[in-house]
Amino acid sequence: MDALKVIRKNEPDMVPCYLDLTSLQQMFGARIEDEDGTWQEKFFEPETLEGLQYLNRLYRERMLPQELFTLTEGALLSQLREGKVFLVSTRDLYSILQCLPEDDLVWQNYEPAGPIRSDSGKIFQFRRNYDEQYASTMFFLDSSYESVQARLLIRFCVCNMDFSPVQQEALVRSGLSQWVKHLPRPELEKDAFHTFAVPTIPYEILFSHYADTRLATIYDRTENYRSAQIIKMVLSSSPEEVKRIYSETLQEMKNGDYELLENWKENRYQKAKELASSNQQEAVPKITDSGES
Repeated sequence: MDALKVIRKNEPDMVPCYLDLTSLQQMFGARIEDEDGTWQEKFFEPETLEGLQYLNRLYRERMLPQELFTLTEGALLSQLREGKVFLVSTRDLYSILQCLPEDDLVWQNYEPAGPIRSDSGKIFQFRRNYDEQYASTMFFLDSSYESVQARLLIRFCVCNMDFSPVQQEALVRSGLSQWVKHLPRPELEKDAFHTFAVPTIPYEILFSHYADTRLATIYDRTENYRSAQIIKMVLSSSPEEVKRIYSETLQEMKNGDYELLENWKENRYQKAKELASSNQQEAVPKITDSGES
């Protein structure tokens, strides 16, 4: 936060950051499964409130512009090519980056960084795969404030990957390279994908389509209401006001027909998990008594 304040104060023509709730939910560890493997709505999880209060603080301290809510992919791409944004991590960024040629100005202006580590220390929960989110956090290269870049690198650190040569140079020039050894690097029981990503097949099937017009109508009405409430919370006057509106939002979402949608999603999710599990079992070759598959 303090590092972004330096950018806001000394580089007034640059947007300090674009961050959105979807990215923060993943980085702060909001899960779509509880400990029993039951599907749960991430918006109801405490990490969502943490993300909303974080966005609200960025906005109140003039580091997050209100245009975030109307920003199109084309507008974001133009700003990145012109070097108008210092730090960015949004839902649409990865789809922009994967379509760019290797010599695009964006790659000349920006360096990929890792996801921000939340104060709670909870493990990341990415929507599809770890590489996708890793590529979706970028910071501006050509800045006069190398210490700001270095401090952001320490905060936005990929806990299981080494710094790139460019990042290493920024840390050394800023005199902060000695802090790298103090960064938390959890011991992974599996690879990064299995540690940090939610199950792909159940997730994609879950949000593919709705069973009937009534469910689709409930979904559209809920999403429109929730989107409006998110904007209201981010633009609130205090973290207490964010919490109050958030509580009201949860209560309103749980009223009426939303429970029908929630029950359908849970049922759909469990069926998707069963399908994924059966497909994995079928993919394993069977061994006969003779040792042949």
